[in-house]
Amino acid sequence: MKDFTKVLCSIWVLLGLSLTAHLQAQVQGNAFLAGQATHDSISVIFSNTSTSGASDTAFTQSNGSYSINLGAGVYDIRMEAAGYQTVFFNQNQPVLLSGNDVLDSVTLQPGPTKYISGAVSGTFFSDTIYIANGDLSIAATASLFVEAGTEVRFEPNYTFTVDGQLSALGNQAEPIIFTLQSIGPGPQQWGGFKFTTLATTSTLQHCVVEYAKTLVDVNTTTFLIPLSPTPRLIIENSMFRHAEDAAMTLYSDQPIRVAHCELYDFGTLGISFAARNKTSPRHYTFLCNKIHGGDNYGIFTFLTAPDAFISGNEVYDMPNGIGIRVGRRDGGNVSVQNNLIYNVGQGIAESAQNCPQPAIIQNNVVFNCGLGINMIGEGGAVVQMNAVFQNNIGINQFDPNYGTPAELSYNLISQNVENYSSQVNVPFVGVPITVNTNGDSTDAYFNLDADPQLDSVSFLPLFTSTLINAGDPAFVNQNGSVRDIGLFLDSLACWMPQAVPVSTVYPGDANNDQVANAWDVFSIGIAFGQTGPARPNASLAWSPQAAPEWGKNLPSGLDLSHVDTDGNGIIQAADMTAISTNYSLAFQSPMQIVSGGLPFYVDVPTSFTPGDTLYLPIMLGTADSVVSNVYGLAFSLSYDNSLIKPNSVQLTVDGSWMGTDGQDLLTLTHSDFANSVVEVGMVRNDSTSVSGYGQIATLMMVLDENLPDGAFDFTLSWQAVDAIHQDESPLALSPRNVSASFTTSTDDLLTQRGIRYFPNPARERLQLSRGHLGQAAQIRLMDTGGKIYLSREMGSHQSEISFSVREIPAGLYVLQFLEEDAAPVYMKVLIE
Repeated sequence: MKDFTKVLCSIWVLLGLSLTAHLQAQVQGNAFLAGQATHDSISVIFSNTSTSGASDTAFTQSNGSYSINLGAGVYDIRMEAAGYQTVFFNQNQPVLLSGNDVLDSVTLQPGPTKYISGAVSGTFFSDTIYIANGDLSIAATASLFVEAGTEVRFEPNYTFTVDGQLSALGNQAEPIIFTLQSIGPGPQQWGGFKFTTLATTSTLQHCVVEYAKTLVDVNTTTFLIPLSPTPRLIIENSMFRHAEDAAMTLYSDQPIRVAHCELYDFGTLGISFAARNKTSPRHYTFLCNKIHGGDNYGIFTFLTAPDAFISGNEVYDMPNGIGIRVGRRDGGNVSVQNNLIYNVGQGIAESAQNCPQPAIIQNNVVFNCGLGINMIGEGGAVVQMNAVFQNNIGINQFDPNYGTPAELSYNLISQNVENYSSQVNVPFVGVPITVNTNGDSTDAYFNLDADPQLDSVSFLPLFTSTLINAGDPAFVNQNGSVRDIGLFLDSLACWMPQAVPVSTVYPGDANNDQVANAWDVFSIGIAFGQTGPARPNASLAWSPQAAPEWGKNLPSGLDLSHVDTDGNGIIQAADMTAISTNYSLAFQSPMQIVSGGLPFYVDVPTSFTPGDTLYLPIMLGTADSVVSNVYGLAFSLSYDNSLIKPNSVQLTVDGSWMGTDGQDLLTLTHSDFANSVVEVGMVRNDSTSVSGYGQIATLMMVLDENLPDGAFDFTLSWQAVDAIHQDESPLALSPRNVSASFTTSTDDLLTQRGIRYFPNPARERLQLSRGHLGQAAQIRLMDTGGKIYLSREMGSHQSEISFSVREIPAGLYVLQFLEEDAAPVYMKVLIE
């Protein structure tokens, strides 16, 4: 392994900074406790991993900040607090501190840290960090299930031996981590996995395994177990990195499958494998893996290799190594096909001793290597339909007396410094003496020497390439055409990056119902703060846009890629913009009102003056019908626009019992005056439902100032209403339509209900009295924008109330008088 600490220390020296000098690093940052208001006493531990500096610890202040002076050097950093999971900064990799360093903020999540050793079984839970301070083992009759998102950390040199069943099932969003507890001075690693029997199937899925001498070692010693027809070890969609020696050494008497994994930064071996006297046609299967950054071998078969299928792998950036080394003795069938190999010392090296069946080397692309395909020993391989180009030597035979391939046909061998080594013992190879079925000039074995014309990303032949339909006519595609030379598309063509599930997203349609409207705010509030992959080429245009799925879902099952409406990779208030930009009215006809649910209504007075601003309280629940655990509300409300001043309809949630807009509440209002509709979405954004009753919003609209005196019918009709709990389940409401007659005369409710208020204008105090008792009343003083400045209660037997207005800015205000079973009354007040 290219030890990361050593690399950092080397950089340290190259920068001309003495590792024993007196240079200081001034370090600061922030660490927080999830769900807490104060964040003091978090330990920020700096462990020196270089020869300079010294280990030390900082402690956070109540606001989460910390600072410390350290000797400049390389440090391992972790944050600890009682009752919280330890955070290993920078993914547990050392950090070079050399000046004024500001570290990224971190948040510690609640949960225990558990120290473990010896025999383990049952379940490892994701809310716990497990630290192995001794060897671990799973007994032959035991099993262990590891939840997605779990971290297991090993003190140096301790090993995890698996005799029984291990099921480590992570997912794309929550991988399982097996790593070193801390990285100290010099090379350190844990002992890695050791599988000893494979008596039952073990699985590593969406895991990260790192910092061990050998990450996965399979050495089965029990040969009495019947051979399984299916893999007994399945390793998929996982990452293996930072191995001192090997990523995987597999010496098994049972089948193993390794697929869709990435292996990098290893020493001698990426994957090595062997077994004894096995005849299963797919004993080892290596599919669709990315292998790079190693010293010697990407995929290596020992001479005792069993049958193996090696396909769809991408091996690269090993300038002194061999991409795929196929060695066999006394049998074994190995197929190497559809692999992409580049920037290595030798692409494919093949040898065999006493093997009746030839190795199959077919449809690979090998370029920019020292040797493309190198034949060693007795040979006898079938080398067909490979594209070997831009190497120093294309095809090489190590010994002229051995290694002659069983077939060397239908390949592209071109643009190499030397296409064929002079030792290649195949007559008429490389000499153009005939043409293939496409009419291209070839040698006697139909090998091409031409520009490959491959796509620079997929490495598939372009439409103009001579490789199209130029392979062995015995291999026919599903459409009846002859197979191409080089990589070909079939079910195993996974040398390309593994396909990421993709959603088709319309910006603003956060609930995927094909329309953007107030109801989409529910999804944003439920998933608020979640992060995932950004949408490539994202825009707010209403068009189908491909977005990689996040692997995280709403309770309904909808992937959160839809909820990230602006495509920037985080769900936040800014996602409301896409809804507003692409807004469409959801409903055009009145809804059927159903009784039996919680009260939902608008308070409307019965007398106004033309030009007045109407402040209409929107009420959810009553003292007798308290609303429990509401998380979101959306509604569509229609009105008579002939009575209302154009574009004067607004809504405010100031004073709402559902929350505070911009803090724990998201609000979206869409007013469509032409269609006489206002639609509103309100949702919590803190994963906390609320309960209560009373006013949740104020609807404001201005009466047309040109209305004549007289009687009018004023109607508010619900078009749609929905309320939800946090899990998206519905909350039953019974909306109440408003149909009132009102007059524009000045003989209004003030006279009818004996209400007087004075002085007006007011400077010091304002007094209000009423002539009718028996009900409690609420008094509010609001500005013309709906902001509440004062709120007072009048008891049922209280006839007057007085309050100071000395601290209220001068201006025009509205005094609201509200009794539970009566229409609200509004009075204009001027404060000087």
